[in-house]
Amino acid sequence: MDLDVWLAPFLSAMGRKTRRHWARLYLRGLLGPGDHKSLQPMAQRLGLSGHDQLQHFIASPAEPLRVCRRLIVLGQAAMGWSPTLA
Repeated sequence: MDLDVWLAPFLSAMGRKTRRHWARLYLRGLLGPGDHKSLQPMAQRLGLSGHDQLQHFIASPAEPLRVCRRLIVLGQAAMGWSPTLA
């Protein structure tokens, strides 16, 4: 399965379009080869001109509860259960 297809339900729970964009890039950086903990090499591997925007994404407040709720609903659907959270 394509990563973007798999991520779509989770990214939609993240709100703003820019947040979804940087979340996708950051995850690609984490899953790709190289030093996973350093933003500067990650930004270079992703073809970015700098790492500032990745740093801003990481430092900005997230809404983990929305993403967790989405994960629960998808998990319930995969097991054939009726979703209990919106």
